[in-house]
Amino acid sequence: MIDRPTHRYGTFILAAAVYVAGVILFSLWSFNAHSRALHNYVDKALVDAAFALEELLNCNALTELEQNASAENTEFVVASKQLERVALHGNFSAVLAGTVRQNQINIIISGSTESRSEQRSLAHELLLTEKLKNRILQMAAEGRHATEMFTTIHPAFGKIRYALIYKPDTPEQGHLYATAQESRHIEQQLGNQLLRMGIAAIGMLLLAIPLITLFNRTQRLAARHLTELNNRLQNDVDSQRAREEELKDAIKDLERFNAVSAGRESRIIELKAEVNDLLKELKRDKRYTIDKID
Repeated sequence: MIDRPTHRYGTFILAAAVYVAGVILFSLWSFNAHSRALHNYVDKALVDAAFALEELLNCNALTELEQNASAENTEFVVASKQLERVALHGNFSAVLAGTVRQNQINIIISGSTESRSEQRSLAHELLLTEKLKNRILQMAAEGRHATEMFTTIHPAFGKIRYALIYKPDTPEQGHLYATAQESRHIEQQLGNQLLRMGIAAIGMLLLAIPLITLFNRTQRLAARHLTELNNRLQNDVDSQRAREEELKDAIKDLERFNAVSAGRESRIIELKAEVNDLLKELKRDKRYTIDKID
């Protein structure tokens, strides 16, 4: 009988480890793929919004708003509401338009998801970092129409991703269109996605419990069936061996009987020959016909 409990449980442990590793690797791959897709989506949305600002506020419109930047100016109020809607629908931290002149950045109009009274201050706050200011001034110094993605660390808002468009009017000045998104919004979405994926992974692991139970039951039934087959085979082997022993004894008996029978036959032939010889001496006919035995 063959007993393989160690092999059976070793196979089960290996299968369980492969399943768990597969769930973890798939979850990590899915999270990384979602993270890349989300960052690409945010970058595309920022660039599209920056181009929308450029179309919405062309150079002439922006120049007029700069000259009449007042809450009493109807066109300025309408443009502010438009930027506010762009920021709100795109869930951007801030959208803004301004001018770059003589190494000075002047934000003319802005919008964000914050209250209207805080929009302008927030837009100024988002441009406080020297790294971002230097990059905008460098784009202006190059004197060409350029679009660029830029990331910087803000002391108050943390990591921020920007889409910047600079459109020169003259070699000395140009217009700036920018959209900004705080990374905390992206990280929050990724955190929610990670939570959902974690719940899904736990669910997949919980689903493995009935599979494990079924696997164990199948293994037990297979082991029981194998044991029965082994016992039946062992009984057949023992019966065959007993039969072989009986056949060997019968063969030995036959050999002994054959030896005895062969000796008897030889003696009978000799006696018949003697009888025939005696009858010949008495001048009588032979009584026996003797067949020689090989």
